[in-house]
Amino acid sequence: MKDLLSRPPKLQTNGTYDPMELDRWFQNIYLLLGRVTRQIETLADDATPSVNGGRLFLSGGTTTITDFDDGVTGQIITLIAEHAITITDGTNIFLNGSANFTMAATDTLTLICKADNKWYEIGRSDNT
Repeated sequence: MKDLLSRPPKLQTNGTYDPMELDRWFQNIYLLLGRVTRQIETLADDATPSVNGGRLFLSGGTTTITDFDDGVTGQIITLIAEHAITITDGTNIFLNGSANFTMAATDTLTLICKADNKWYEIGRSDNT
């Protein structure tokens, strides 16, 4: 892991970094520096809660989520359900199978924000 600083993620031909590779690199940097201080934040009980600057979130209530505010291109978020909550597929969030995801407590959903400011599912776990 000590070679990590000398081998940052490669810049792609389109002038961007692969968001997953970049996220993995930053996670390893935190581990290398011994600064793993990430907190799991709780979302507002809102249809469009803010995910500004965060990566890991607990659901904050049972209000159906239709979008996430304040996301940036390449941001990857993981939502851990603390309650039964529905994530709506469609206009701003695109889920596997083009169907809503009714999460039960302990289920997870991982999304990435693309340049169109829309969220795309990259993984989920149904832990019920």
